[in-house]
Amino acid sequence: METMMARKRTVCLFLAFLCLLLPTSRSFGEDRYIAVTSDVVNVRAEPSITSPIVAKAVRGDIFQVISEEDDWYGIALFSGESRYLYKPITRMTAYETKLPKEKAAIKRIYWEVVLVEIRALDEAAATCSGEVGECVRLEQLLRDKYTLQLFHKFGLQPPCYHRLIIEAAKDGISP
Repeated sequence: METMMARKRTVCLFLAFLCLLLPTSRSFGEDRYIAVTSDVVNVRAEPSITSPIVAKAVRGDIFQVISEEDDWYGIALFSGESRYLYKPITRMTAYETKLPKEKAAIKRIYWEVVLVEIRALDEAAATCSGEVGECVRLEQLLRDKYTLQLFHKFGLQPPCYHRLIIEAAKDGISP
């Protein structure tokens, strides 16, 4: 039990620190967002159709654009690593962060994010037998995949991730 609490505390601190490093409007000028226009699309690790699939995005998902490379948008996801969507299956859109108003809902979502982080760490550690950099990349891929699935479950858009972590910390939800 103590190990689980220590792990949760570590993940919580990491999430708060990660929010400081992820792109913001101050680092890139005006925020730009894209919406997915196809039913299900692949989010890729690199801007190529042969690149590993990180996660599945669905129609209406909104992502913050952090770069453009030929026919690809670089998007911000949860791990802090750039991920990529094929431009023709997206459209530019406006976005305003929306979280549930109830603190209990924010707390529940936050703790599920923490559990997703632990799951990604555990799975990466169990399956990775290579060098540390490879294990970290695998953990980041799994974190992005599982957190996007979780956001789908709660009807949240990826750009509200920062706000969720900030609200949880502000309300004393994190340990």
